[in-house]
Amino acid sequence: MRRLVFALLFLVVCSTPLLAKDRAWTTGTLVNADTERDSRTIGIPPTLVTGPKIETLRNDVTFYTIDDGKTIWVVSRHMTKKDDKPLSLTVDTPVKFAIEKKTCYLLDEKGEEHKLTVERKRPKIN
Repeated sequence: MRRLVFALLFLVVCSTPLLAKDRAWTTGTLVNADTERDSRTIGIPPTLVTGPKIETLRNDVTFYTIDDGKTIWVVSRHMTKKDDKPLSLTVDTPVKFAIEKKTCYLLDEKGEEHKLTVERKRPKIN
């Protein structure tokens, strides 16, 4: 039974990369990266021990501007958790990215893929 479990686990681990979707990666230049700091206020319902509370949480957004030679893309990444950090990227260096509808997949300097939102695009005027 143990061997069967290990065999199934091995198959799942080995087949996961095969299930990953191939993306149409493009190389562009990261032109700018700006973070806008913000917060949001939420209400926490009362419990038997405490009354209602109001809490302020993080709601930062980083906007990345990418030039692929033909189009200027502005994509965003929301940072709402305490441990969220801007991506490890350097301005004025090449970046690999893929656009799928309103989603941008961006590779950081370590080669890790991140899912961002396409905010706007415009043709590059030479």
